[in-house]
Amino acid sequence: MRAPHLQCTLLLCSVLLFNVGCHTPKSAPANSTDMAYFGKDHLNGLMRTKDCVALRFYPALRAKGDVVTTALVIPVDKNGVELYSWAWGPWYQLYDRLVDGGPTGKRLLKSAATTTVMDVRELGQEPFAADFDNASVRALLDLDKANGLRVDHARSRDGEHTFEILPVHFTPDGVTVVGDGSHRQLCEQPCPSLCPGRYLHR
Repeated sequence: MRAPHLQCTLLLCSVLLFNVGCHTPKSAPANSTDMAYFGKDHLNGLMRTKDCVALRFYPALRAKGDVVTTALVIPVDKNGVELYSWAWGPWYQLYDRLVDGGPTGKRLLKSAATTTVMDVRELGQEPFAADFDNASVRALLDLDKANGLRVDHARSRDGEHTFEILPVHFTPDGVTVVGDGSHRQLCEQPCPSLCPGRYLHR
């Protein structure tokens, strides 16, 4: 009797949605560019994970056959170990789309997260990971009117694929970048350039 119950629990964990209400929302189509959004409360919750010192972002595909990437996030500790727990969370968080003025997505088990990250090779890209320490993330989220972050696919000064994060303000009418655009953080040493700890793609 316990095995079927465990299977149902795993299935439920793999499909849970975050920040989605019980009503039928007006849904925006998936982004047509390599960017993703995460809400302030959601990111602060991840950073409150015990031993978390940074957030790690990966490019990923929502589904096989997609032609653009999204982003996946997970908290990490001081040794670069991802603070994932299949039983209690946190889980890997995949951005999907904007719904009613806010970001939504899926909580993934590690096996599903690994698949979505490795699937970016279907687009001729190589997987990478970009870490942003908690202080940098909070500095952006603490700006006036900021209630989330945009995660953009970018290039480091050395030309490596990486991510840049910008503070944004979500409203039912859309998303605007907070401030004059100068408040942003670029990960200059993404993995595989610098890879402390263990990663989904290594």
